[in-house]
Amino acid sequence: MDKQIDFLSDMRFYAADALKSDSYMKNCYDPGLQVYNRGWLTLVKEHYFDFGNVLMEKVARSLTQRKMQDEKTNVGTTKLIIEEDESLWQMFDNVARQRNIICDEKERKSLYKKLIKKVLNARITEEFRKYKEKYIVRKSSVNRTNLTMRGGLKAMTKPSQVKKEKKEGEEKIEKKRKSDAIEEDGTTSTNKSTSPQTPNKKLHFAPLTKEEEEEKERKRKQTGSLEDTGKNKKQK
Repeated sequence: MDKQIDFLSDMRFYAADALKSDSYMKNCYDPGLQVYNRGWLTLVKEHYFDFGNVLMEKVARSLTQRKMQDEKTNVGTTKLIIEEDESLWQMFDNVARQRNIICDEKERKSLYKKLIKKVLNARITEEFRKYKEKYIVRKSSVNRTNLTMRGGLKAMTKPSQVKKEKKEGEEKIEKKRKSDAIEEDGTTSTNKSTSPQTPNKKLHFAPLTKEEEEEKERKRKQTGSLEDTGKNKKQK
């Protein structure tokens, strides 16, 4: 870990130190960048400066606002393409091996990939910020109507077309509702027609024989005599 920290520290250069180097001020420190310096600005050391220029040029060509809009740029694919650029890796590795910091090739390759990832993330964040200010947010250079994207699309649509689409949608819903109602009625009527029905039959009794009539009369008289006996007891 200490070797990696020393390796990365060897790539860093503070603006205060850059002011002491005439060659750096002449060849590496652009006057436009000097305007942005509000203190503690970190720069790239002179021996990595050519590599940094080539890297930023490749990243800038790969991640542009036009590509973000038209081609839907994949950052992962861009990162892989730059990592596999052999000439860029050789530029980085040649400088790294000339420095006095001892790091094997595997460690240098790992730091190289991390560096590319950081540069890509910083670049795409800046490009997306500019893209958003230009195309997405309200009152941008493209959207001066102060409308949201949905509101803008709605405003561009003809009123007659909106009414027509709304009417067609309502007709579809009504047609589906009627279709469902017809299917439900058909199912109910089918169930009624298939359900078993009990026929209304009248019961017919055969006439009593003479012996049955005599037995019935005897029971009636016997019941009447028992009721009279009960009444007499209550009166006494």
